[in-house]
Amino acid sequence: RAEGDTAQQFLATMRLWRTNDQGNLERRFPTVGDVADAAVFLASDEAAALAGETIAVTHGMELPLRSETSLLARTDLRTIDASGRTTLICAGDQIEEVMALAGMLRTCGSEVIIGFRSATALAQFEQAVSESRHLAGATFTPPIALPLDPRDPTTIDAIFDWAGENTGGIHAAIILPASSREPANQVIEVDDAHVMQFLADEIVGTIVIASRLARYWQSQRLTPGARARSPQVIFLSNGANAAGNVYGRIQSAA
Repeated sequence: RAEGDTAQQFLATMRLWRTNDQGNLERRFPTVGDVADAAVFLASDEAAALAGETIAVTHGMELPLRSETSLLARTDLRTIDASGRTTLICAGDQIEEVMALAGMLRTCGSEVIIGFRSATALAQFEQAVSESRHLAGATFTPPIALPLDPRDPTTIDAIFDWAGENTGGIHAAIILPASSREPANQVIEVDDAHVMQFLADEIVGTIVIASRLARYWQSQRLTPGARARSPQVIFLSNGANAAGNVYGRIQSAA
């Protein structure tokens, strides 16, 4: 290989642009802080559940086609992973992202249930689906969308009950942030009220959802003769921004 090929290949996979000392955006290698963040997480109690798992650190990188996240990115295993499974998308106010995820998962053969934290987003999604149904014709089957409010855990349990009665239960979950918008460009500019709201919605709310999912899966009993399948969970962040994706890093650290 020519000198510098490895570095060029590495940088070619980077999608995250950061500000340099001159204020210009550029692609850079992971910083000491990136490595430290990963090390602190892997040494924490929260990472204990990942023992024995293969972990691919892809911070700021474009995932390869054969990603370990097989439910989403391994095209040659999609039908194996998703066929006969039910995926719960726990969304906030993201509509376009949810429609794209639902379409992709259904193409893979997965049943899809969508829970929206935002009542406004739920109404807008239902309107968009209704319009799509008119365009797609009578054979179009819309995905199920239900309210999901971490402040009211009964809404989460209601989704579990619906899934148990209609699809045989939930086998995988994709958890998105509560909001697609950031409170402010800089953390230092955020007032106390927005900080408390962020903590309640993005941190506590997400923990509540994950906790209810864990409790739900622990309570499930296999039908005699049924094949055991480990539940799959993906925490999906909002798209990175040119400001360093500060709020996404806060969510990841939590």
